[in-house]
Amino acid sequence: MYGELKSEEKNGAQVVKEIAKKRGLVASTIYSHLGTYVSTGQLKTEELVDAEKIKQIERCIDKAGGTVKLSEIREELGESVTFEEIRMVFAQPKYKKKEQ
Repeated sequence: MYGELKSEEKNGAQVVKEIAKKRGLVASTIYSHLGTYVSTGQLKTEELVDAEKIKQIERCIDKAGGTVKLSEIREELGESVTFEEIRMVFAQPKYKKKEQ
């Protein structure tokens, strides 16, 4: 799966949907697996989420002092971001360290 994503020149979300369809899964399952790669630094969040969306999500996290619910971010940013995109930002190593 990771190799499929890395070998594509398409939008990360589009590739995730294609992988999910091929495997008979839903996109959220694929994102869950990819979150593992993001959390270990093997996959950059920018490969899955638009850089501007990452900045918006990070601003919300920082504004809340690092402790914020996914639904609060989604409420603040609206439908311009998906829960999967928010999860990918939270999966980044810099946020995982804060949780431990």
